Amino acid sequence: MTPDRNAFIDAAGRSGLPLGQARGRSIRYVTRYDSSRRGLVYGPGEIRLRALVAGVFLIPLIVIIYAVLIRPLQPHRSISPLTTAGGSLEDLCSRKRYHPESAHFTGPPPHPIALYAQEDQRMLGMNEVRLGVFGKDVAPGGSGPNALRVQLVACAERHDEVATSADCDYNRGIMRLYTATYKIKIFEARTRHQVGSARIVPASPICPNSAFVSGDYSRAKVYATPSADEYRASLSRFVFGRSN
Repeated sequence: MTPDRNAFIDAAGRSGLPLGQARGRSIRYVTRYDSSRRGLVYGPGEIRLRALVAGVFLIPLIVIIYAVLIRPLQPHRSISPLTTAGGSLEDLCSRKRYHPESAHFTGPPPHPIALYAQEDQRMLGMNEVRLGVFGKDVAPGGSGPNALRVQLVACAERHDEVATSADCDYNRGIMRLYTATYKIKIFEARTRHQVGSARIVPASPICPNSAFVSGDYSRAKVYATPSADEYRASLSRFVFGRSN
């Protein structure tokens, strides 16, 4: 049996009153069966109710997605300013933190830079690489009072590691030497805005003087790192070039 076009059903699904009578009664949510549209036509009250229910579920889901997937990818202000004992520009690389107290990346060159590299097996943090030949005012270091002069921070991450045929002999045992591609991202220290990138493959892989190793020494790896000259050649265009 085809329902009457003027028959109404309330939100609980019970048969209601014709439209003319329903308007004068305290029926909040009504749904009309429209045979010409082959379905139910929802009244304004029920549309609002459905939107409210959808919002109750969607808003927490959006908040969770932002907190878990999006927010960790965004840079945040460092909780340890450079003027404090624990302050270091290294957290710009490892924790995506910026330091608004750093110098502006502006004005004529040279632009002081600090370099951090992933050079061993440690899971957290990077090693600071001193580039003294750039000059004291150009590579002042990433911590302490001199760090306030730094305009740029370079972060070198290891990718695409390959075993070499060489072994490195240390006092705790012999370990295989690996080489890799070092991908460098250069950021403004004040904002963590990326201003450029570079790429280095060590031309002459040699065993480092020392290495940080954790876990089983029989499975430990040591890595050939770029030389100071290779780092300087890759970064000089940012240090001695014009700021944006």
